[in-house]
Amino acid sequence: MLFNYIKIAFRNLFKYKTFSLINVAGLAIGMTCCFLILLWVLDELSFDRFHENSSELYRAVVKIHSDNGITTGVWSPTPLGPTLKDEFPEVVDYARYVHAPQLTLRHGENTFYEKIMWADPGFFRMFSFPTIEGDPVKALESPSALVITRRIAKK
Repeated sequence: MLFNYIKIAFRNLFKYKTFSLINVAGLAIGMTCCFLILLWVLDELSFDRFHENSSELYRAVVKIHSDNGITTGVWSPTPLGPTLKDEFPEVVDYARYVHAPQLTLRHGENTFYEKIMWADPGFFRMFSFPTIEGDPVKALESPSALVITRRIAKK
């Protein structure tokens, strides 16, 4: 019985070639769009999920309305973090970070250029980035202390 259904389907495919092409192309395009949307959603849901307490982390986003439309960015006013912590008991901690100028490192004859960040002491209490050198708990309390990752240590 299944063989008869397959045989009738192929007969109709070859008998009505134009309609079959339109239907098969529409099905292929629809399935491709669904697959790409699924991949995009999975990527969005997996963003920064490697942190231990990722379900408790939130990011402040600023929307600026102008004549050109709405611009969205991740920058925020400097006092936003402390103000949110003081005024809302739900906010446990905050971490602001700023990209610093490029740093030049020299070891012997080798010269490396690295991007560094300045961050609040709460940064490593909130995020669980793997470090190889430096104490993440106390590192950001002093302006002269730093923490490096395995990739930088290998360089």
